[in-house]
Amino acid sequence: MIEQPINPIDQDYEVDLLGSIQQALAGLQGFDVMALELIQNADDAGAEELIFDVRDDKLFVQNDGQFSSCGLIAKRCPWEETGGPDGLRRPCNFHAIRMMASRNKIQASGQIGRFGIGFVSVFQVTDVPIIRSNGIEMRLNPIDGKAPTLKHADGGGTEFELPWASANSPTRRSLNASQTPPEIVPLMVENIIDAMERGLYFLRCLRRVELRRNGVPEKSVTVRREDGVLTFEVKPESRIEHWKILTRDCGDLAGEHEIFDKFPILRDLDRTTAVQVAIPLFEHQIEGLLYAYLPTEQPSGMPVHINGDFFPHPDRRSIVC
Repeated sequence: MIEQPINPIDQDYEVDLLGSIQQALAGLQGFDVMALELIQNADDAGAEELIFDVRDDKLFVQNDGQFSSCGLIAKRCPWEETGGPDGLRRPCNFHAIRMMASRNKIQASGQIGRFGIGFVSVFQVTDVPIIRSNGIEMRLNPIDGKAPTLKHADGGGTEFELPWASANSPTRRSLNASQTPPEIVPLMVENIIDAMERGLYFLRCLRRVELRRNGVPEKSVTVRREDGVLTFEVKPESRIEHWKILTRDCGDLAGEHEIFDKFPILRDLDRTTAVQVAIPLFEHQIEGLLYAYLPTEQPSGMPVHINGDFFPHPDRRSIVC
């Protein structure tokens, strides 16, 4: 019989990094979901232009926003204690992205991403994503739980380099993830086009998204927002679409139904009470969807798109509430 100690040794409350990534990936399947997450991250960073370049050996993504950086002089971001330039006590982008489910956007009402797991979707196609921004390069290596960094020439903006996970590597096996198929390039092109055509209605900053294939432009969508009218210019088709955006602040209805009293967490999270409706100003009938800034797969039940600061399911395919 083993004698029990009088005072057991305190244990760490830990997380299995690879297991957490595997679990999150299960709800973030789909190359279109990954493309939408990268679109969302660019918009949250204040980027106006985003470029996807689908290459034979990797997916290369550029936007003209920049990662915030505390300088990475410590393991833990000092902004969590002192507050960053925006006054919020949350880690800089580099510290946040290397932390699974960091929730660094949870206090930022002006940002779409809230769950801190969206970037995990890139592990569908890569073993070691590389981020370059603000004079820093960081590699996220989940197999050994490391995120080595080094100084890098700051060319402005942010780059994501995602080499295809085309081999049955230890990372693939640990994540229980398939290696990228031989037809990954056309598949990725198809899914990015789908994300470009569905995902830009209710964003705040992006004005242009371009798709390239091995550096050669294939498609672009330019967005203009003027006087409540949204205009898409799609090339090379030279297609132009006009949408009327109606916005209504439902704060009075929320107060009437005591929503914030019944669910005080909504006040703490500073959720906006504005609801938007996108109405097509052309004859072609559409199947409307519900949006939480990015599209879900849940029908609106009307030939219009409806957007609100909803709580989507983590896979963003449906609305929780």
